This record gives sequence, C-alpha cells and structure tokens, in this order.
Amino acid sequence: MIGTVYFGLSIFLVGILLMPVLYILESILKFAVSQGLIDNFTQAGKIIVNIAVAIAMLSIFFTFIRIVFFPFFIIDKHCKPFESIKLSLATTKGNFIKLLFILVGLVLVQAVVFGFFYVVVLTGFRLVNYFFDYDINQYVSLIVVVFSSFVIVPFTTAFFAVAYRKIMSEYKGDEHPDIIHNIV
Repeated sequence: MIGTVYFGLSIFLVGILLMPVLYILESILKFAVSQGLIDNFTQAGKIIVNIAVAIAMLSIFFTFIRIVFFPFFIIDKHCKPFESIKLSLATTKGNFIKLLFILVGLVLVQAVVFGFFYVVVLTGFRLVNYFFDYDINQYVSLIVVVFSSFVIVPFTTAFFAVAYRKIMSEYKGDEHPDIIHNIV
C-alpha cells in the first residue's frame, strides 16, 4: 500500500513539474491569439487542454515504465517501499526502449487474446439475445470481468515478472542506489 502511495506521489510530482510548461504554452497561445494566428481564446483553451493531456499522458507513461518494478522489489528483495522505487529507477535506467517494446508486445498479445475472446462471447450472446429475445448483457459483463480477472491480470503479472527477472539479471548497479542519479 505504501509503495502504491509513493507511486501516486511520483505521478503527482511529475504533474507539478509540468506546470511551468503549461504556463509557457499559455503565453505562446495568448500571443498567437493577439497576432490573429488563432481565432479566439476558446480555441486556444482547447489547444492548451489537448496539449496538456498529451504531455501528462506521456509523462505518466514514462514514469510508469520507470517505476513499474517496485512491487517486485518489495516481494522479491523484501525492500521497503521507497527503497523499491529507487531500485526500480536504477534497474530501468538505460532500459526504457527495451521495456517499451515489452509493454507494446504485452498490449498486442492481450489485444489479440482478449479481443478474440470478447468477439466470440459477445457474438454468441448476441445470437442468443436475437433468437430468444432474452436480455443477457449482465452475463456478458460478468464473463468479461471474470476472464479479465483470471486470465488477463495473471498473464500481465507473469509477463512483468519475466521482464523483471531479465532486467535484474543484467543489472550491475548498487544494491542501495540513490534516487538523484537514476531519475534521468
């Protein structure tokens, strides 16, 4: 629980660090409105929101990839929560592209497996609904949730465990790293 709180705080701090970027962006867009490049402040506001959401998503994704292994350090190495985040930052340093490919592979495999299952189940239940005029949407939801809980989540956890073992086997750093040298 404490590790998850630290993870949430990390995401929050990334958001705080992005605030100056938004103020600079706002100034640029106000200048664009005054020069006639953008029609009005409503349009400028929409642009600011879109860019802010994109920046926030990318920074949260980057932070997630760097801190993703903190639960494994708590379980495997019996580290304290903050120490596990420091170790996750240290082990993922220099492995961002590798982790990105692992994550993209995981998403693609899940999309194929879950998508196929969902299409088969949904089609089957729609046919039952069509022929027997019986509303069974709650059953479809139940089956999808059960499938997700008992197949997708364990598969994802196993996938990350394998990635954790692979990256730990290649890690040559300190057993108690400092956080400053491993952030970037």
